[in-house]
Amino acid sequence: MIVSEYAGETILRMVEKGDKLTPSWVCDVSIQLIQSYQRMVSLNIIHNDMKADNICVANDSNGSPHVTIIDFGLCTKPGKVLYPTAVPEGCRINQYWMAPEILEGHAGNYSSDMYSLGVLFDWLFNLYLPQPLPHNVRTQLDAARHYCPSHRPHPDVLLNCLEKYKDQIDGN
Repeated sequence: MIVSEYAGETILRMVEKGDKLTPSWVCDVSIQLIQSYQRMVSLNIIHNDMKADNICVANDSNGSPHVTIIDFGLCTKPGKVLYPTAVPEGCRINQYWMAPEILEGHAGNYSSDMYSLGVLFDWLFNLYLPQPLPHNVRTQLDAARHYCPSHRPHPDVLLNCLEKYKDQIDGN
C-alpha cells in the first residue's frame, strides 16, 4: 500500500458535481499546471496522460487552488514510443485528451503534454468563462491543440498570456 497526502478532488469530479468554479480559479489552476509541466520538462518527464481525471485540486482556506498532477503510469522520457502502433479503437484510455502523435504510435515529446493541457484548458475555459477569451489567449490555446507538435507554443508564451488574463479578470 502507498499512502500519500490528500491532493484534493480531480477537476473532472469537480465539474461532474457542478462545483461553481470561477474564471479566476480556472486561470490559477491553468497557470499552476503550466508551472508543473515546466518542472516535469526540467526532470525530462513526459506525462502522456494529462487529463481532468489526473489533476487534483485542493483549495486552501481562502479558496485558492493548489494543483497536483497524479497518475504517472504512462510517463516516458522524450523520444520513447508509448504505443508501438496506433492506439486501437476502444483501448481503455481517454483518447480525447491525448496528443495525435501518441495516438498514432509515434514517439512523444514535451509538446505532447502541451497538447493535452491545451485540450484541458479549452474545456475548462469554455465551461466557466462567461465571455469569449481575449484573442491572444484564444490563439495560444488553439496553437496548443495543433496537430503538428512543432506548431504548439512554448509554455512560457502560454503562461504569460494566462497570467496577464488573470490580472485582467482580477482587476489588476
